[in-house]
Amino acid sequence: MILANVADGIAAAVIAIPGLRVVPYVADRVEPPALVVGYPDQSYDIDFGEDDTWILPVYVFLSRASDRSTRESVSAYISRSGAYSIKTAVESDRTLGGACDTVAVKRARPGTAMVAGIELLSIEFTLEVIG
Repeated sequence: MILANVADGIAAAVIAIPGLRVVPYVADRVEPPALVVGYPDQSYDIDFGEDDTWILPVYVFLSRASDRSTRESVSAYISRSGAYSIKTAVESDRTLGGACDTVAVKRARPGTAMVAGIELLSIEFTLEVIG
């Protein structure tokens, strides 16, 4: 697997989510709402085969954690289905356009993060990518 291809596949999968900006790499600045693809934790030769597995963090950054509307946004992004669902969008093409054998969104964890000196609400999605 090639990280750029997987990241671009994720970007292509989520680009249709209304209003979501997509950055397929770790950036110094983001303008919320934005999705940023992180760097993978790599495992080799899973099950004695030749497949490699990545645990890949993908972050969605939202407006300040104090905004009331943020709760509804978080709910929409972490939902199992719907127009704003990261899980639905990413898993709509499990090969990410041929960049991997399969991808699955395994977890969503809301929290906060400092980005360019501004505290933003963040949702860390954990993707399992097998190639």
